[in-house]
Amino acid sequence: MSDVAGAIELRFARRNDIRSIQRLCSECFPVHYPDSWYADLVSTAKYLTILATLPMRTSTGERESSVVGMIVAEYRTLSSCKVIDRTIIHPRLATKSFVMYILSLGVTSQFRNCGIVKMFFTPGSTGVVVDLVSLFKPPLAWLCFYLLL
Repeated sequence: MSDVAGAIELRFARRNDIRSIQRLCSECFPVHYPDSWYADLVSTAKYLTILATLPMRTSTGERESSVVGMIVAEYRTLSSCKVIDRTIIHPRLATKSFVMYILSLGVTSQFRNCGIVKMFFTPGSTGVVVDLVSLFKPPLAWLCFYLLL
C-alpha cells in the first residue's frame, strides 16, 4: 500500500460533498450528470455513495478533506441488471435476487495506482470508516459492474 493510501479515509458522502463529487465525476467520466443526480447521491437511500478522502489542513489550521475517489452503488434485483451483466452471475441465482450494482467507480488521475479502489473492497483497510464488504453481504448474492474505471 502506498503512503497516500495509508492516509486515505473512506466515508459516506454528505450534502456538502456535492461540488467535490461533481469535480471528480467531470474528471473521471465522459458524461455530464444532472444536478438532481448529485443531490440524490448524498440525500437519498437509493444510492450507496462512499468517498475516498485525503485529510489536510487549511492555511488557518482547520482540518478538511479532499475527495480523491468515489464508488456509487445501488441495490437492484438481478432481473433489472443489463442482460450482459447477468451473464457473469451463476445461472441458478433467481432473477428476484438482490445484488449490489456498481454504477460508478472512479479515482482522480493524480491518485490512481495508489490502492484506493482496493480499499473500497478490503475489510479493515487503514482509514476505513465504513466496512464496505459487510454492506455487500447477503441477501446480496453478487456484484454487477456497470462502470469500472
